[in-house]
Amino acid sequence: HEFWLQRPNANRHLTFSHGIHYCMGANLARLEAETMLGAIFDRAAGLEPGATPARRQTGGSLNYGWARLPLRLRAA
Repeated sequence: HEFWLQRPNANRHLTFSHGIHYCMGANLARLEAETMLGAIFDRAAGLEPGATPARRQTGGSLNYGWARLPLRLRAA
């Protein structure tokens, strides 16, 4: 019954989960992220790769995507 961010398995989560355990706030969180990213990208001329290499996420069949994807915004 604790929210402990420093727990050893903090990176092993199911994001918004699925089935009866699906997060009720998932759609709102996605809408907020889409709105925020849209506002940022509207003010930039484009994206460039970052200084460090990208790395794919590992460790589970339900989690996929990027563990690290460094990008830089090009000034408008």
